[in-house]
Amino acid sequence: MIPNGIDVARFVGLHPTTTRLLDELGLAGAGPVMLVPVRITPRKNLELAIRILAELRRGGDDARLIVTGPPDPHGAPGNGYVGRLRALAAATGTTGAVHLLAVDRGRATSIRVVRDLYRVADVLLLPSHDEGFGLPILEAATTRLPIVCADIPSLRELAGDDATYLRPDADPAEVARSIRHRLSAEMATRLASRVRGTYGWPRIYEDRIEPLLVEVAGASR
Repeated sequence: MIPNGIDVARFVGLHPTTTRLLDELGLAGAGPVMLVPVRITPRKNLELAIRILAELRRGGDDARLIVTGPPDPHGAPGNGYVGRLRALAAATGTTGAVHLLAVDRGRATSIRVVRDLYRVADVLLLPSHDEGFGLPILEAATTRLPIVCADIPSLRELAGDDATYLRPDADPAEVARSIRHRLSAEMATRLASRVRGTYGWPRIYEDRIEPLLVEVAGASR
């Protein structure tokens, strides 16, 4: 039986650029997708984000990490921090799951694409050592995206009791467990993940339609 399905990108009104990006990254059915909408700079503590990603993938999840911002223009010459992040991704076996969008694509990520990513991600992750304000907290709240962030004054002032907090020096395995627990407790998040992974048309075609076509083609020979 071929079930009915949903074109998620069309239904939520994703921009064509975002749709192409999601296809390029192979995000259909992947999860949890962790969104980190920040510049690439050491104070954002992206090493912890990569180690959390590694723990999630070690546990069997097809987890992805999306960092939208470019390297800090005032950082060290030669994008040394980007190189260290690449090396850490290679060491933890997460190279294909770490997406530094502005670096990988050679251009800034448009605000339209970032806004779309808030709607398709599973969790906002902000492991920063410090933040001046924390605008992503407000943006995530408007899209009802679960928030996992550093327990620092600027972020706690914004999110209050409505975020899952981590220490900037936290054990990555502990944070991975917290993310799994948070997402498993959110009924809407659980259902959305199941719908994307089971009832999105790409998955229906791959799991149901294509095998049937192959079977019919074989039988007609």
